[in-house]
Parts: sequence; structure tokens; C-alpha cells
Amino acid sequence: MDSTIPFYLQVKNYIKHSILEGELKPGDIIPSERELMKQFGLSRSTIRKAIKELEYEGYLVKVQGKGTFVSKHNIEKELIKVINITHREEEDSQNVLEYETIAEQLLSSDEIDIKLPDSIPGLKIYYLERKTKLDDIVVGIDEIWSSSTYINEIAGRFVDDIEKLGTRVIEDISIGFADKKQAKILNIKQNAPLLKIEKKIYKENLIIYIQSLYNSEKVKLTRVNYNKEKAANTL
Repeated sequence: MDSTIPFYLQVKNYIKHSILEGELKPGDIIPSERELMKQFGLSRSTIRKAIKELEYEGYLVKVQGKGTFVSKHNIEKELIKVINITHREEEDSQNVLEYETIAEQLLSSDEIDIKLPDSIPGLKIYYLERKTKLDDIVVGIDEIWSSSTYINEIAGRFVDDIEKLGTRVIEDISIGFADKKQAKILNIKQNAPLLKIEKKIYKENLIIYIQSLYNSEKVKLTRVNYNKEKAANTL
């Protein structure tokens, strides 16, 4: 496991990814806490925290004396947008998505071009650069800038989860071209075309800016929209 990402969050992301990819279907029982402890080599409290967050978000429901199940209905009522990243050609791939940190630091707002509304002189801005890996193959790069307030909310989370920190998201999709550093990370030629997705996440003001670059020759991105409907009976 990646020691730079909280262990509970890695477990949470693993289970959530399994649900979103359909590996765990509505009504399926998930492994017990003891089984997950053995699988990940982690403490009960760490596993329990991951499950509690997924219960709170509506992905799981616990039934006394029976176990924890994938919800048939999610708790909150909102439109959820998920971008699934899968291999373009290899149909038998596992499609396991994970992140690997390249750089993580606090910068002065004077040092960067991205201007958040609260970027007063000298304010610390959290910067995270990470590789997006699909089945251990590097297929993309994320760069994230935010107020230092959100450090613990961002590390290790999927972009879809980071979006939930705000109340409004503006997304721009365009074509970019790999510079020397990006080409080396993605193992492609310099100036090769990349799919570029820019997200501005707002909570009244702009709080987070994300730029994601993907090697479109390796992966395809599928947008899935669905409603999370409030329901009294989740099983």
C-alpha cells in the first residue's frame, strides 16, 4: 500500500471502485471486517473507518446480524457524474485505478499562476502532482491546486470525490500536447496529443483547480450520470 495516502482511504477507494465498476453489485454483501483486515493487513479501526465513510455516502448499508451490503439505493438526492477510465483495447484487463504522488508541497500564492480568490500575498497553496495508473500502467497526470485548508480532503481521493468538496464544478475539455516532463512520465513522444480536462471547483468562490492529462491512445474515458435517490429501504 502507498504510505503517502491514509490507509483507510485506500481501502475506501478500493471498495468504492469495485462498486462503481460493477464488481460489487447492489445487494451484494462485502467481505467482513475480519476478512478485510486480513486482506489489507490493517487494524479493525482502519477498516471500520473506511466502511463508515462509505455508509455515510450511501454506498453501503449495515444490517445487524447479517453483514454490510452494497446499497440498492443511495442516500443523498443529487446528480452524480462519474468518469470511468478503462483500457482502450484490452477487454480482459482488471481496470484497477490508483494514484502515485510525484510532488506534494505548500507554495506561496506569489509563486504560482493559478489564482484562487483567497490567494492573498503569502498565503500557502497546497499543490499535488500525481500519476494516474491503470493496472500499473501510467496513463495520466493530475495537477491539483487548492487552499491549504483542503490538504487532508484531497490526498488519495478520486477526482470525482474531490468535486464533492464544492457546490459547483466547471469543466473544460480540450486537447493538450505533452511537454518534455509529461512525455517522460507517460512514456510517449514530446508534443504527443493528450486529452486535457480542467476542473474549477467552487464553494461560493473558487477553492480547487484540477488539471488532468490523459494518454488517449491508452485509455478511454466514459462519463456516467446517475441519480442518487433518497430511499427509506436500502435493501
